[in-house]
Amino acid sequence: MSARKNTVCECGQVEHMGRNQAYHNTLLTGSPEELQVLWHETVSSYSRLSLSFGTDKLPALSGLAQRFSRRQPEARYLAGAWDTSLLPDLLWWNQPDGPIPLAHKGHSEAITIAPSWSWAASNTVVKFATRSTHGWVTPYGAKKSFYYPRKYVEIRSADCHLATADPTGQVTGGQLIVSGRLFQAKMWKDPANTFATVAVEPSGLTASGLDWPGCHSWFYHDVPCPRWAGASSFSREEDLFCLPLARAGCLLAESNGRVIGRDETEFAVILESCSQAIIKDSGNWKEPREGDCYRRIGMVLVGNSILSKDIEGYWSEHPSPFEFGGEEKAITII
Repeated sequence: MSARKNTVCECGQVEHMGRNQAYHNTLLTGSPEELQVLWHETVSSYSRLSLSFGTDKLPALSGLAQRFSRRQPEARYLAGAWDTSLLPDLLWWNQPDGPIPLAHKGHSEAITIAPSWSWAASNTVVKFATRSTHGWVTPYGAKKSFYYPRKYVEIRSADCHLATADPTGQVTGGQLIVSGRLFQAKMWKDPANTFATVAVEPSGLTASGLDWPGCHSWFYHDVPCPRWAGASSFSREEDLFCLPLARAGCLLAESNGRVIGRDETEFAVILESCSQAIIKDSGNWKEPREGDCYRRIGMVLVGNSILSKDIEGYWSEHPSPFEFGGEEKAITII
């Protein structure tokens, strides 16, 4: 698979974009916000493709990434993300009911493809906050806009270790340094459930991959972990943490500006201490600093499950579990 000048990709789910003039018009003349949404849409479609080797994931997207780079020359490309929109680029999660396009060979391989905070580290179909959490059908003439009413982390720095001279190509790793509130977490799975459950302490938040009426929280694994794959049950109460990232909102309005409704969702990553991480073939990685280095293993979503005109009322009735508690600290995510 390759990227061309006049098409996005030659095959798979992304092919229709190459024939979509509106796509190319946005790429040529779109605002920074429109480019951000377009990139997320492209990545989501691209993540459905079947690749022969996991290490092809970023190189196969390199040509298109260079086109986006020419539109935003001030932006640094970071293993599928951009430093000018890094927080929105971190708000991704996998699609548990979607296809697994890349044969999974274990978590250790994924970490060599990209740092764990990048969507490229996941071997599943991914979604972003800018795709709208609940997949609304947009009425004719209506427009979606995205906003971030609350940010729980400060991004201090982000870097990637390039495998070649191509800044949009393959990487051997990377690190993200952020400041935020770190919560203790635990995880378990019993034989009766397909999905694992995460509990965040002391907030009392419990989230799983199950979706039922009235549900306000969900947990999604980034990749199938070999220690849990096929396990009928497991429990883990040590070296797991939760880091809230942001609250992301989507506003749907008619062409005359009348607001149809809003949807707001909070995103928090589940992290494991690097002392517990399974990392093979780690390239040029140095030994992680004990207690300060983590790896992302999943995402928790908390929010309203229906389009609402009274979003403030929703949060008043269902307060954020991340408003209080946790330990303020700066950490490195690899």
